[in-house]
Amino acid sequence: MGSITATIVAHALIAFLFVHPIVPNILMGIAYSILAASLWPMVAFLVPKKMLGTAYGFMQSIQNLGLAVMYGFIFLFLLLLNFLL
Repeated sequence: MGSITATIVAHALIAFLFVHPIVPNILMGIAYSILAASLWPMVAFLVPKKMLGTAYGFMQSIQNLGLAVMYGFIFLFLLLLNFLL
């Protein structure tokens, strides 16, 4: 729960306050590291041993899909605002 809160705080720092960008980026990096360090090992507790590799592969695929979709949205948003001309 603390890592999610730290991520929200880091995004709020970027969006609403005039602080140097390194501060929220460091906070976001720490928060994501804590989140990943707690989420990925939980798979070993929840998934049967014979399906563990598939579960990790599925998690990585979903994460990559999310990154690809978000980059597509960012591209369309910048194209809409004429930042790419």
